[in-house]
Amino acid sequence: MLKEILGLVVVSAENAFIQVTVFVGAVLLLFGYVDYILSGRLVQTIGAAKKLQPVIGAILGLIPGCGGAIFVMPLFPRGVVSFGTVIATLLATMGDSAFVLMSVMPKQWIFVSVISFFVAVAVGYIVDLTPIGDRLLEKYKETQEKKAKARQRHKELDHSIFESETGIAHDHWTHIGHDEGDDIDLALHHGTKGHQDINTFAYKATHRGYMIYWVIISLGLILGIMDLLQIDLNELLIPNLGLIFGVTGTAASIVLMILGKKLIANDTHEESEMKLASLKETFVHNAQETAFVGTWVFAAYFAYELFVLSLGSGS
Repeated sequence: MLKEILGLVVVSAENAFIQVTVFVGAVLLLFGYVDYILSGRLVQTIGAAKKLQPVIGAILGLIPGCGGAIFVMPLFPRGVVSFGTVIATLLATMGDSAFVLMSVMPKQWIFVSVISFFVAVAVGYIVDLTPIGDRLLEKYKETQEKKAKARQRHKELDHSIFESETGIAHDHWTHIGHDEGDDIDLALHHGTKGHQDINTFAYKATHRGYMIYWVIISLGLILGIMDLLQIDLNELLIPNLGLIFGVTGTAASIVLMILGKKLIANDTHEESEMKLASLKETFVHNAQETAFVGTWVFAAYFAYELFVLSLGSGS
């Protein structure tokens, strides 16, 4: 029995990495780089296109991962986008599950995305016909009298983590949808849980070893494409090549996820902004996101195999 379970672990690790994780990593890296390049250039354009904002929000929501939604959310309190735009973005987004769906079932991903888009746009425009957004903004503006005190508190808080990682002084940071020292900044960037201490082994391992992980992902992507072409990866010149890469890649994903403290929660808002400020941070945190998704894909594969085994239907 133990031997059978161990075999399921190995098979699940191979299939999860070769069939899903490598494609998730490729897509994450692509969108992460695009986000980095476009940082800070969209806000003015979105703000000027009032009539098209629910459409724009739905499009941003469709971007795999949480980047589009994170970008839009803080724009509403600033009055840049309508509340209908916020609703459209949230209805359209699939989060990290989009990477899994588009990697394994690309046609179904397109189908779901199209439905989500039209539903999100329609609901967004309907919401904008109501006074809900205006009332929420009015309540928010009533709190702005506290801004002076908030800025004073901000001066006394620690900014060393961001500055040490990006090399950018805190008063020159590019924030997503809010400004340095405002209420949103205080809520998101001070006392945020989940970020690594720069003096720990975990931080040094993730920020020095991320390139090794990307090399494994890159080589695994080649094998993943070959697997899609129905090539037996374990019958190539190197015996059991698919098995070796699959198990190694899944093991690396688990280690990276644990070191990055991403067991349950993915990137914080602060870490998303770090990716926009530094290309290295984009690579580091996208590696951690890939490891996060890959680990749970492996867990799902293994759980399924265990379920089949428990039914007595074989492996």
